[in-house]
Amino acid sequence: SLDEGKAREPDETDIAVLKALSDRIVGGHQQLVPVDAAVAGIGVSPAGAEYRVRRLKEMGVIDFNPQGYPRLTDKGLDFLGNNKHL
Repeated sequence: SLDEGKAREPDETDIAVLKALSDRIVGGHQQLVPVDAAVAGIGVSPAGAEYRVRRLKEMGVIDFNPQGYPRLTDKGLDFLGNNKHL
């Protein structure tokens, strides 16, 4: 389908989710919280947040800890680090 290609590159909302996660990095450590809490500041519905984190996991830029909390992968950190304009 046409949508499959789009899932490879984060869009603006995906990037907002990534940035919300990166905002929780304190002293080099990611503070892990549930998905809804992690994205609370960006105005995404709970269902939308679940969709976004699933997409981002497929892209390899986030994964989940054993409690199911989202965290940036090295690829996700690199993505944010390489996109200074964000």
